[in-house]
Amino acid sequence: MGAGSTIVDRPRLPLEDRAAKVVFVPAGGYSIYWEGADKVAPTILSKAAANNVVRPDLLTADGKGIEVLSASWVPSKWRPAVAQMIDQKDLKRIVVRSGLPGRTTKTIQYLVKGNSSVTVKYDSLKGGTVQKTIALQ
Repeated sequence: MGAGSTIVDRPRLPLEDRAAKVVFVPAGGYSIYWEGADKVAPTILSKAAANNVVRPDLLTADGKGIEVLSASWVPSKWRPAVAQMIDQKDLKRIVVRSGLPGRTTKTIQYLVKGNSSVTVKYDSLKGGTVQKTIALQ
C-alpha cells in the first residue's frame, strides 16, 4: 500500500430473504421451499471459488426434533420439479462453494420430518447472513 492509503472496512452486499413455502407431505413430513436472493453481485466471485481463496457460503437448517431427509436446488417454489439431491453427509449444514450468483434467486427444497419450526440460515462472508424461522404446520 502506498503512503497515505487507508484500509476501509467495506460493507457487505445485501442478501435478501424471500418468503418461504411449506407443504405437508402425506408420508408424515414437510416440504420446505426457501429462496435466497443476491441483489447486487455474487457472494463468491468465480475466480475466488475456482482457486479456493475464500470460505464457501453455508446454508443451515436447524430445529428441535427436526430431521432433514433430503435437500435439492429447484427452479422455483411455485414450479417444483424433480431435481438431483444434494450429496453431502450432513444436510443440516450445506456447503455452497459457488455462492449465490448476482441479481438472481436460488430456491432450496428441504424434505423434513418433525413438528416444531425450522430456522434456515444462509451465511456468506461477502453477502452477510440472512435467516428465517419457518413454522411446520
